[in-house]
Amino acid sequence: MSKTLVIAVGGNALPTVNPHDTSALEEMLEPVIDFAEEGMDVVLTYGNGPQVGVIYEGMLDLAQKHSDISEILMASTGAMSEGSIGSLLRYALRNICLKRNKFFKVTSVISHTLVDHEDPAFANPTKPVGRFLSEEEAERMRAEGRTVIEDSGRGYRWVVPSPKPQQILEFRSVRTLMDAGHIVLACGGGGIPTVRKDGREETVEAVIDKDAASALLAHELKADSLFLVTGVPQVAVDFGKPTQRWVDHMTRAEALEYIEQGQFPAGSMLPKMEAALNFVENNPNGEALITSIDCLAQALRGETGTRITLN
Repeated sequence: MSKTLVIAVGGNALPTVNPHDTSALEEMLEPVIDFAEEGMDVVLTYGNGPQVGVIYEGMLDLAQKHSDISEILMASTGAMSEGSIGSLLRYALRNICLKRNKFFKVTSVISHTLVDHEDPAFANPTKPVGRFLSEEEAERMRAEGRTVIEDSGRGYRWVVPSPKPQQILEFRSVRTLMDAGHIVLACGGGGIPTVRKDGREETVEAVIDKDAASALLAHELKADSLFLVTGVPQVAVDFGKPTQRWVDHMTRAEALEYIEQGQFPAGSMLPKMEAALNFVENNPNGEALITSIDCLAQALRGETGTRITLN
């Protein structure tokens, strides 16, 4: 039976991609095709935090200047960014295949994610979207009634509600495509937030954490490994201190202890650690791997990365 991998790539890796030249993206995604060539089933998920905020700001600016343009919904900008990024990723993966004369089918699935309309996250926005802001820009947004936070010493970010994902509504379609030999792109930006009320489905103003949605999809697909891609090869504890050290492996208990110590910033590594724990708790035989995009193959072989397992 083939091994199933879910690889979650952050949106911060994508905003500088030139839509007319995907060569940089192709170089980044070479390992995905390597895995497919080795006979593995691969699902690629991706973030949209920077892009969804930029689209929203642009559309909001247009609506303020032109009375005939209605204000856009956050969920709509999520769908726009999910589709546009998914298209770029699809082109990049197909170009790698064509270059290698390997004709893997690549399919992008616009994904919707079910959330609870009474999730307490709606009263406590925490998900950063858009670009980093200056202090002056942050104050202007606060004056507009939006929530802005300082993000791990890197600047200010606008934050929106991030409810907990309950189900990836297209996961059976993703499974069917995988079984048919497709490399599947799914859960862009965590999926379009969807609620069920009064026998109907509708969008809701939020952005779902991509890592949380990826962990849920990996669980639903019964994946063997969940890759949570970040900017460093491994997770560090005591980051930035003289006592800093890289961690090769963590059990669930060790990871929870590090979280209790406050080792992982809420705006960067903490969501990945929480997603990793959710995955291994629901898939006792699975493993979560946190590493950089260029270390995927080495991490799968156990040569680098931080491996999180139940025990």
